[in-house]
Amino acid sequence: MSRAAARSARRAIARWGRREHRDPAGAAARGGGHPHAADPAAASARDSESRLSNHRRNPAMMNRRSMLGAAAAALALPLLAACAPTATRQSTGEYVDDATITARVKARLVDDPAVKAREVKVETYRGVVQLSGFVATAAEARQAVELARGVPGVQSVKNDILIKPAP
Repeated sequence: MSRAAARSARRAIARWGRREHRDPAGAAARGGGHPHAADPAAASARDSESRLSNHRRNPAMMNRRSMLGAAAAALALPLLAACAPTATRQSTGEYVDDATITARVKARLVDDPAVKAREVKVETYRGVVQLSGFVATAAEARQAVELARGVPGVQSVKNDILIKPAP
C-alpha cells in the first residue's frame, strides 16, 4: 500500500470516529446516549449494541484490522528472511559457529611454540578453515594445518600459507 493510500485510509478512519462522537442527537435516536445515564446496565448494553452495529456498517474498521495485520506481516517477513542462510550468506548460527572455530584455531596456533601465530591469518566459512600468511619453514605451515584440523567443528582446512624466501 502506498503512503498516500495509507494516509487516506487513516484520515477516513479518523473522520468516521469523530463523526460518531459529534452527533449526540443521532446517538440518542439510535438508543445510545451519555455513558453516565440513569441506568448504567442499559446504557452499557446500548453502547455495546451500537458499537457492534457500527462495526458491521463501517467496513473501514474491518479494513483497519486488515491493514494492521498486513503491516505486521510486512515488517516481520524481512526480519525472518534476514536470518535465513543462502548459498552465499551464512545464517546467524553458522556465523557464530565459524567465529568460535576461528578463535579456537588461533588459540591453538598461539599456544604452539613452533608456529608464529601472528603471521598466520585464520578465516572460517561454514566449517572450512582457510590459513594464509607467511611462515619461515614448510614445517611451520604443516604444523599450522595439523593444529587447525584438530579443532572440533572443522570440516576441512585450506592451506594458503606461503613460505618466506630466504634473504
